[in-house]
Amino acid sequence: MISGVGTAWTTANAGEAMPGVLYPLGWTFWGDGVNAVIMRVFQSLGLLSAREAAALDPSIADHRFFGIFAGRACVNVSLVRAMGDRIPGSTGDAIEKQMFGGLNSGLVNEPMRRRYPAVVARLPIVLTQAIRSLRSARIANERYWHEAIASPPQTLDQARRLLLAATGRFESTMIVHLQNTLIAQALYDRTSQLHGADDLADHFALSTGYGAMEETAVLQGIWEMAHGLCTMDTFLNDHGYHGPREGDITGRSWREDHAPILSMMDLYCRVPIERSPREVERARVDVRRAAERRLLAGLTPAKRPFVALLLRWTAQAILRRQVGKVAFLYAIDEARVAARSAGQIMHAQGIIESPDDIAFLTVDELTARPTRFAQLRDLIAQRNEIRCDYLKTEIPRHWTGNPIHTSIAARVARSEGVGRVSGLPVSGGVAEGTARVVTDPVADGMDEGDILVCSTTDPSWVPLMFLAGAVVVDIGGPMSHAAILARELGIPCVVNTIDGSQRLRDGDPIRVDGSTGHVVAL
Repeated sequence: MISGVGTAWTTANAGEAMPGVLYPLGWTFWGDGVNAVIMRVFQSLGLLSAREAAALDPSIADHRFFGIFAGRACVNVSLVRAMGDRIPGSTGDAIEKQMFGGLNSGLVNEPMRRRYPAVVARLPIVLTQAIRSLRSARIANERYWHEAIASPPQTLDQARRLLLAATGRFESTMIVHLQNTLIAQALYDRTSQLHGADDLADHFALSTGYGAMEETAVLQGIWEMAHGLCTMDTFLNDHGYHGPREGDITGRSWREDHAPILSMMDLYCRVPIERSPREVERARVDVRRAAERRLLAGLTPAKRPFVALLLRWTAQAILRRQVGKVAFLYAIDEARVAARSAGQIMHAQGIIESPDDIAFLTVDELTARPTRFAQLRDLIAQRNEIRCDYLKTEIPRHWTGNPIHTSIAARVARSEGVGRVSGLPVSGGVAEGTARVVTDPVADGMDEGDILVCSTTDPSWVPLMFLAGAVVVDIGGPMSHAAILARELGIPCVVNTIDGSQRLRDGDPIRVDGSTGHVVAL
């Protein structure tokens, strides 16, 4: 893609769902379809008029929400900020900080108040629809996922039909998920304004302890399996759609590869019942309720009911955000079943050299009927060469215009341990421990209480986060996955360190202050 000179971009946020250099199949599963979905979401919320939406051309990078540069997925910060400036009670700055972990674009707020009436009018309607649709999408997508893994496609036509159906379910789920996510962002921003800078501890307490989190069920399942209370088959039947790079259709879910879960069994065996995931969840609920009582007690009787309503709406929106994530992850793993089956069938028929070569085809190419198989192999070889080149380079986390490509080898040669790393504080407390710089969510070499240092997280990292004494993440913001889960677990967390996973050395003792954002080598 080619960007306009003034458009700001970032790999933050997109890097949570689609990390690293993507394969064509992974990118096209998200790319154009979800870009169109997001524009529909903006329009449904009243942020875009029908005329504005019609004028957006997805072939122009500046008009897109998602872009791709050097094989990395990124988000159009300029567009996101423009939408934030149209939300009553929010700003471009607030949305940029929440979604991307800081203000790095250099852009200024440009409120568009004439959109406020449309947004206010649409919000109750969209919220009501999103609540109903998210619940039904989760139930339906779970059923379709179970059907797909129980009876995977046996022919290419079956695989194509399943991939098209799963893609459609993914995109329809993303509509209501993103509607709720934008509402949750705005509500969280309002909640964060209830306290001053010196009330950070209470702010963190108000942003936790929601209870009934989807990830807690995953953790409890692993804990019960480690203690002989459930089987691997039972666990995978409930949670097997998770796995490393789970937002990428080319990743391998736990139902395909149990190794990440098995690597944690010994550590979870040592966790007593009083520190089991459900007990931790109950304790965090108590922390939030106490913080709410303190806050409400200090308000006038006139303000108290409105603030209580805001707190309840925020909690509900964040919980729905987790429901929406599970719903679209079901659809992704269903599509993964289709793609994996297609790869195996095409390999068996001699169409491609390896089942994994399916990753180098786009969704459109896979769902079409290829007839020139020799050309297909040439195309795969060309794309593999391009991807290998991308893997040797990196681009900035934030930039304006087109990104500068730099050599990874040159950066590694210059890298050395540092005494201090700073980022965004998103979960309070102080922890000291051994830094474990981890690239994949596998527990090899990690002990309970170690400090987890990584580039990004998704739900497949939750089992490691539960064991960690603190978490340090290169990307993220107050509403990113790592931030929400760290607050739920009650452990310090610093995100948006940019390159902390490259600068901190595995095995070094470090101190993490989740209230200041400082990470210091001891």
